[in-house]
Amino acid sequence: MQTLQFVILFTLFLLTVWLFFLNSRANHPSWAALEHRRYAHRGLHCSADSVPENSLAAFRRAIRHGYGSELDVHLLRDGTLAVFHDSDLKRMTGVTGVLEDCTAQDLAASSTRIDVEGLDLFYGDHHALKDVNIKIRDKQITSFIGPSGCGKSTLLRCFNRMNDGIKDCRIEGKIALDGQDILGDYDICRLRQRVGMVFQRPNPFPMSIYDNVAYGPRGMGVRDRAVLDELVEDSLRRAALWDEVKDKLKESGLGLSGGQQQRLCIARALAVQPDILLMDEPTSALDPVSTLVVEQLACELKETCTLVVVTHNMQQAARISDSVAFFLLGELVEHVPTAQLFKNPTDPRTADYLTGRFG
Repeated sequence: MQTLQFVILFTLFLLTVWLFFLNSRANHPSWAALEHRRYAHRGLHCSADSVPENSLAAFRRAIRHGYGSELDVHLLRDGTLAVFHDSDLKRMTGVTGVLEDCTAQDLAASSTRIDVEGLDLFYGDHHALKDVNIKIRDKQITSFIGPSGCGKSTLLRCFNRMNDGIKDCRIEGKIALDGQDILGDYDICRLRQRVGMVFQRPNPFPMSIYDNVAYGPRGMGVRDRAVLDELVEDSLRRAALWDEVKDKLKESGLGLSGGQQQRLCIARALAVQPDILLMDEPTSALDPVSTLVVEQLACELKETCTLVVVTHNMQQAARISDSVAFFLLGELVEHVPTAQLFKNPTDPRTADYLTGRFG
């Protein structure tokens, strides 16, 4: 008898929870498509004919309430990008967009910040990078893609000489920052101030949020409290974190969520006013909402600095990049505008990778 009562009560409980879920979903704010907004940083745009205003805010609310699991972009055979936000939002929005044509001439119109010529890198006897030649353009987002172990992160670390501390690492060739070879007699502290880095996993220092951001400026000799206060606030605002932490700057940065910690690390890098920001898979350890925030942040930051991003996420590369470089077995296979790489790659190895035949 007691077992039967328990089963009945448990069934009623599950039924109540299910009815509550259906009711909250039925009364949820607009499930309309994304609002019409041009992603000038990548050229992804939606048709204005069927996209009402304020629906982006509704989409964000939907994600916060658990209805959106991942922002996803799929390249269709005709070159169209279909933007999906899990099966529910896909069914209820059906948003589609296309990649704008960003030509090689458009990229060439931007000045070169980093110029890599004939770069070879060895870890002992292992030839990790093979005759790499690439130009990183100013105030653009360049993404590095390719299978694991192909040399993406290795090249990224060359840009601020993070490989210097690796035993038996040898580099041949030239890397010029604004025309000056950084592999020669170049002040390493100055280099890492100009070329900041955000790593794959958030790594805030075990100190307060304020001290995390002020760490770099203090190391550069800034002692004036008013100047530090201004730098901390400005950096946190640029990292889209100020409103979330302005009342708890004295609390430990380790107490923040994963997404907040990553933005704190971005703010820490921005505090020393870098010209270039390197991001090594910055969203691989984050949830979809935090990933969206970091991607939007990256696209805003390119207004003031150059970004180089390593990613294994093809959809992310399509969303945020101006150009994409594909690496394979230490070789740079091709570096072209994003639309060209995804719609009409010149090398069959790139097409094979994008279609999932390997990697």
